Amino acid sequence: MKPNMLKRDYGIFLLDNADRDSYDDSAIPAHWLVVSFENGIDETTIWMACPTKFDAHCLRAKKNIHSLLSQIPDSVGKRYTKRAGAWD
Repeated sequence: MKPNMLKRDYGIFLLDNADRDSYDDSAIPAHWLVVSFENGIDETTIWMACPTKFDAHCLRAKKNIHSLLSQIPDSVGKRYTKRAGAWD
């Protein structure tokens, strides 16, 4: 990532093949919403830029994402994960 590449408020950052060891996501704030999708070969991770952990728009998005993830059947559900950070 280049400096200042990430938008502070409500941007989306998508990292394909996020499972690669060469990627370092430590520059991404821990309070951003993040969800990963795996297919057994690789992983794609999506972050939503939140100005704060308690931002109203991000809390609504968190609720909606949680609701959608809970509707995925168990046979498929293990491929979709919430990561630590804003979900805590």
